[in-house]
Amino acid sequence: NLTQATDKRGIVQAYREQGPFLHSALALLGPPDLIKLVEDEGVPTKREETGKIFPASDRALDVLKAFLQRFQRSGATLALEQCVERIERDGEQFVVVANGKTLRAASVLVTSGGKSYPGCGTTGDGYVWAESLGHRIITPRPALVPITTNEAWVLKLSGLTLPDIVLELTLDGRELQ
Repeated sequence: NLTQATDKRGIVQAYREQGPFLHSALALLGPPDLIKLVEDEGVPTKREETGKIFPASDRALDVLKAFLQRFQRSGATLALEQCVERIERDGEQFVVVANGKTLRAASVLVTSGGKSYPGCGTTGDGYVWAESLGHRIITPRPALVPITTNEAWVLKLSGLTLPDIVLELTLDGRELQ
């Protein structure tokens, strides 16, 4: 889902004690702003009974295409599959060393993910870079954990949303911790 059918305050309240962290981001782009941005790129949205906002097509790829369209018009450079070694400040600029090359930029957006899923390329380096640039790091805690399986029937569940469920895993009659 893109967002919830609420205002900035509703998003902050949903995250309880963690919510205030979102104020600066939401000041720039609140839920209605995000919906308008996506719709302005040609992706209609829909509101489900739960208040979740999805693309009307139910295709995440449509949202990705919308963001890429907007990005291409921004003048920014997208560098994919770059192994960033370090990020440093040099006066008013940032120096990014990636794949042995040095890049300079007026601003840097670090979207490196956490440490939870190394298989998708996230190693936790982003925490080190952010801290070296003066940000305070709050000890990360797991939030969402994927359950993986090789069972074919699970693929049929892709995209299914179940509100307020409890999952209990057992092995040979014993509950797993």
